[in-house]
Amino acid sequence: MTMVQLADWVVHAAEQLPAPAPHVLWTLFDYGIRAAGAIGIPTVVAWFFVDRRRTRAQGTVEERSIAANVAKNDAGAFEAHVLAVEKAVTMERVSFDRQIARLEADLAEAEVRHARRVQELVADSVAKDMLNADLRAQLATLTEELMHHRASARPNDGEGVA
Repeated sequence: MTMVQLADWVVHAAEQLPAPAPHVLWTLFDYGIRAAGAIGIPTVVAWFFVDRRRTRAQGTVEERSIAANVAKNDAGAFEAHVLAVEKAVTMERVSFDRQIARLEADLAEAEVRHARRVQELVADSVAKDMLNADLRAQLATLTEELMHHRASARPNDGEGVA
């Protein structure tokens, strides 16, 4: 029976009385106090034990969750460390990739310069070879002219000029 039902019952019982006498009101008041005590005291005692059990369970859960929270925080810190290391490795990889690209560009540029220089040297060598061949041809011509001139000058060597 709930408090509302009990109160309705008390009010209904009071209405059934023929004439309210002063001692009947006190009797009803006494019944009301007794009913409130009979319902209220066990309710308060039950609430106390339920609250006490709830508080103990909550404390036990909190004690058990400390280790889990520490492990969770450690895992979070480890994850943050791993992410930081991964970010550093990624940044280093990007830096190395840039350095490799720059070195490859420098190498390609050096190869182009080298190829140009080789072409210049080959062209210079060819020009020198042509000059050398031309000079040899001139030398051969001059030598031949000299030999021809000596050969023609020998017969006239003993004679005087008049």
